[in-house]
Amino acid sequence: MKKVILTLVFAVFTAFAFAQQAPTYGCGGNDGGHDHQRCIEIDQRTDACYPQPDGPHVLCWSDLRAALRAGASYSQILQTDKNSKATVNQMGGNVSVIFQKGTSHFKQNTITINQSDGGSMAKKNLSMVSQIGKGNNALVTQSGIKNVSDIDQFGEDNDATVKQSGHRHVSDVDQYGEGNKALVVQVDCKNRAKVFQKGCSNDSDQQQSARQNLVCAKQIGHDNESDQKQSGIGKNLAKVRQGKLSSYAYWNKASQTQVGFRNSAYIDQDGLGNNATQTQTKRFNYAEADQDGWFNKSDQDQFGRRNEALVVQDGLGNDASQKQVGNRNMALSYQIGFFNTTKSDQAGNNNYSFAGQLGAFNYADIKQVGGDQVSYAGQIGSSNVAIVTQIK
Repeated sequence: MKKVILTLVFAVFTAFAFAQQAPTYGCGGNDGGHDHQRCIEIDQRTDACYPQPDGPHVLCWSDLRAALRAGASYSQILQTDKNSKATVNQMGGNVSVIFQKGTSHFKQNTITINQSDGGSMAKKNLSMVSQIGKGNNALVTQSGIKNVSDIDQFGEDNDATVKQSGHRHVSDVDQYGEGNKALVVQVDCKNRAKVFQKGCSNDSDQQQSARQNLVCAKQIGHDNESDQKQSGIGKNLAKVRQGKLSSYAYWNKASQTQVGFRNSAYIDQDGLGNNATQTQTKRFNYAEADQDGWFNKSDQDQFGRRNEALVVQDGLGNDASQKQVGNRNMALSYQIGFFNTTKSDQAGNNNYSFAGQLGAFNYADIKQVGGDQVSYAGQIGSSNVAIVTQIK
């Protein structure tokens, strides 16, 4: 998932840090009319995941259509084996489809669906829930028209809550394992959310308002947390991936908040105890954090338009903090090793900061205020210190 190959990046920044020659013409600032063309740039990701509802099948489409034509609702419940409970409350023309297979006399699966508004076949709210196992719980609340919710839970003591109000939202929650928890809240219209969790005690909280936002959370492992919030004008994209089938992740935390229009934020974390936080406001900002290892920390904040920020960390206890206020700024931090720290703070327009550290206990602190400032800091070894302050 890393868009810049680390070995190439370190070769590049080493050349800039230590070679006895000036940078190529047009590498930074607005020099030569090459606005935002840097010697090392961020290759923005464009990948995204999409909700794909695939709940239990409708048993009788003719009955469903007849009910909706009459302004009524359709409810279908199929439960097998033992100790399952389903409750459906419908007002207006809505559809709920439920399947449950209980596997315990002592732990009950429960499903509650509350639907209002809706209407004809074209305006119905649709909720689909499947649960197999014991002690699983699902709660769906839908109001408005043309909202779709799909929940699939397999295992023990998983909990999913979906709240949709407004129009044309889509939510898809899949949980496998034990003690996983998912919350999806969608307000306004045309928001889409996808949650996939596999393992134990993972927690996902996805909240969307405004229009046409897309949020995706994938957690594979144990005790991982994902918290994403989107609001503003809309069309924001936020994606978190923690762990993978071949390598479970443990105790990682990811938090992303976006307010505005067409912002994009990505967090990828593998390993144990990593923590990434990203906040973006206004429009067309891009933030990405890729962390692999143990107890790495990343914090990125961007306030303005068309800013870009990237943190890549591999190792133990690395810490990167980047803040940008203004427009068209770019900040990059690459750290490989142990307990390296980077701080980058930029204010104004068209500033550029690059920090690369390979080794242990290295420290870089970059502060740039004004506009068109450029800083490259490259350190290899241990206990090196680089401090840059540029004010225009």
